[in-house]
Amino acid sequence: MVAYPKTHGQLKIVFMEAKSARKSILPCGLGHALDLAANDDRFVAISSKELNQIESVEPDNLLAAVGAGLTVSDLEKALAPTGLYWPVTGPYGRTLGGIMGQGLLGAETMAKGTMVDWILGTAMMTPSGEIVKSGGRTLKNVSGYDLTRLAWRARGSLVMNVSFILKLLPKPKICPVMEFSIKSLKLAAAHMETIIKERFGVQNLRLIGDKKGLRICVWMTGFVEYVTAQEEKLKCLLKDPSDLFEDGFEYFNHADSIFNLPDEKIKIFAGSRHHLLETVRNLSWIGDHDFVLDLGSGRLALVSPPKSTEDLAFESGLVLISGQVFQTGGPLFRRVKTAIDPKGTFLTL
Repeated sequence: MVAYPKTHGQLKIVFMEAKSARKSILPCGLGHALDLAANDDRFVAISSKELNQIESVEPDNLLAAVGAGLTVSDLEKALAPTGLYWPVTGPYGRTLGGIMGQGLLGAETMAKGTMVDWILGTAMMTPSGEIVKSGGRTLKNVSGYDLTRLAWRARGSLVMNVSFILKLLPKPKICPVMEFSIKSLKLAAAHMETIIKERFGVQNLRLIGDKKGLRICVWMTGFVEYVTAQEEKLKCLLKDPSDLFEDGFEYFNHADSIFNLPDEKIKIFAGSRHHLLETVRNLSWIGDHDFVLDLGSGRLALVSPPKSTEDLAFESGLVLISGQVFQTGGPLFRRVKTAIDPKGTFLTL
């Protein structure tokens, strides 16, 4: 069963009806959890899809108050006239609540941080059916425990996020993406290390291998003079780009669907920048399989990988994260879960 409440009042009614029927609750946005819940009577999936209101946008204060069901694409359209943006680029068609519930990462994660770093406050529904608030519109007025980060770590197993107060940034006037053709994986690893060590100031750095060939993708943002100077340094290292895209935000919003949409043919691995660069040096085991290795979010996507992929990735220090929701665990989390949700109101997949 899937419910689509449009107001906080409707949400509470659905919530309490599920509890009275002794069914667990699975918070979700527009993701694969809906397919999981559609024909399963053991629990109730509550989608934030209709909780998509934009309460306010305050350009002078660099913040926006929005519902958890708002998608990143709709948020971007609403912010376009203001010249501001929310720096979580990539999960373009996903809801903010869905990003929080699945722990999705943007293309700017290593440069800007995760979603939770760009949230001033949130309203969330607890297992008792109450809506509590964490944070506020100004940092100096905030005190107590940071429940927003607890909700981020819990991945939808402790509370359901209802609305957010987002921190915004001025959108860069220039944000090009350049693709450079590379002859070998070893050369690619060497060049990527140079770009990092020499502090080229890139927003995202990724290696792509597909029918178009092997290429390094570099995203830069900032003032025109700064980006132009960095482009010249890149050309000295990598020669002229094989392709150029003027709008990096548009590029990554569409290119990152490979990381954020469930696909049985695609395996996603996560790891540190060091482990990812080590993997580049040993990518010969991929063979003819397409891949995207993204240093900006610390992930590797393999299309139709060989069966031995998991063992080899493990040896490189990477962790398989696709095909399942990010899980929380450990004794500390179990104690918190028992204290906040003793009856198991929220489903833990």
